[in-house]
Amino acid sequence: MDKNLAFLGIAKKAGLLAEGTELTVAAARSGKCSAILSASDASESSKRRAKRLAGEAGVRHAALRCTKRELGAALGRGETGVIAIMNAGIAAKFASYLPPDSVTEPPEATGPRGKGGAISCERRRAQ
Repeated sequence: MDKNLAFLGIAKKAGLLAEGTELTVAAARSGKCSAILSASDASESSKRRAKRLAGEAGVRHAALRCTKRELGAALGRGETGVIAIMNAGIAAKFASYLPPDSVTEPPEATGPRGKGGAISCERRRAQ
């Protein structure tokens, strides 16, 4: 997970993350969000809301295997339970680093972005 967290730190420096629930909601509703991520110890309601928002926006949701503290530390802040990636290429690359069982694919025609709004990438397959 360290590689993934370092990757998110770089995305933050590039200004490609929305951190925290309020900014994630705003990014998802504005159509600027390409993926939503939630920490392993985020509250159940936060995880459900993140997953629902991802479905409404037509983007992936990933349940990370790191804690809010670990996620926040990687981003240079306190505990962070939910973040949004606001670049399709970065979101696709990040998804390729995750185990397939931690990523929920978006519904095909849900949300304001419609069928074409989802990130399109192939996750690496076990060789």
